[in-house]
Amino acid sequence: MRVNAGFGDPDTWGPCLGHPNDPRYDDSVDELIDEEQLQLLCTPEFDDRDPDNISLAVSDILGNVEIAESMNLSEERDDLLKGIAIADYALMGDAIRLIASGYWRFMALGQAVENIRFAIKKFCDDPVPEVWQ
Repeated sequence: MRVNAGFGDPDTWGPCLGHPNDPRYDDSVDELIDEEQLQLLCTPEFDDRDPDNISLAVSDILGNVEIAESMNLSEERDDLLKGIAIADYALMGDAIRLIASGYWRFMALGQAVENIRFAIKKFCDDPVPEVWQ
């Protein structure tokens, strides 16, 4: 360690806490999660235009306020309820589209995180192949 370590010197830095502006922050896992989420959104299970998926998203959001809040879809839920109350089909259609899109993006993100965690765990738990030794 240098005796005269100054401002900006790595010897004076505190522990890395994962802040995105910290040069030691590694965002490669975030990039993997984003890529996995985009791939999942292209599959039929996460298609926000599928009628069954739309129905599931709307019923979950309307049936549980906590789910809507955790997915940050409370405003869309309120718009849908307002559209139903005043029979505004355009408002209902927009709200349903936004709910389905947001719901399935959120679900794909959760699955992407789970997939990446599983892949990392599998990689770390597998024995080292003989060709790598």
